[in-house]
Amino acid sequence: MFAGGLLLSVTIIAFALWLHWNERTNWGERDFNSKTDRAYLRARTRIRRVVHALFLICGILILVSTVATPERRVVWLISWTAVTVLLLCIVMLAGIDAVRTRRYQLSKLPEIRKKSLRNDD
Repeated sequence: MFAGGLLLSVTIIAFALWLHWNERTNWGERDFNSKTDRAYLRARTRIRRVVHALFLICGILILVSTVATPERRVVWLISWTAVTVLLLCIVMLAGIDAVRTRRYQLSKLPEIRKKSLRNDD
């Protein structure tokens, strides 16, 4: 049980750090010129930073619950309850991000069509 908890916590912490690194390094080469693009990127970056932080906190809480001795059942229970709540928050934030991305794509379609029609000429 101890080794499994350590493996899970280290995996989630590494995943959170990888997500954050990937988010910061892969958006630099994109070209965001319009006001809509910049607003979307700003909101997307903000919500994803929160998600990365929540994953990191989940990993730390799993580590705390793993290290907690059997006499500290309350710490174990509180930690796992908090992990559950945080993971539900991550799912809700992912849903919000999906809705925001869909709205952004729909608002971007007319601009893409105009650019496509100009290139056909």
